[in-house]
Amino acid sequence: MRKFYLTPALRKELKAWEKKNNADGVLRAQNTPVRWKVTDNGTANHAEAGITFTWGNGRTTKLVVDMTRDLRIFHIGTKGAAGS
Repeated sequence: MRKFYLTPALRKELKAWEKKNNADGVLRAQNTPVRWKVTDNGTANHAEAGITFTWGNGRTTKLVVDMTRDLRIFHIGTKGAAGS
């Protein structure tokens, strides 16, 4: 799935992040959320989704996923690609 949905540059970035942090680079965590909510934050230039993960302890993590119009993910972070 990563090869299909993630751009080569993002795959390389995530691999380095995962090696450094010993965690999943997409979720930015070592475990799986119990709930998530996705909102459309689309921009004029690309698709953007805001994702809120809720973990078992009740904590939440908010990430922004930026995608090309053909839904290839090129950025995942706490801010959108335009604000990085």
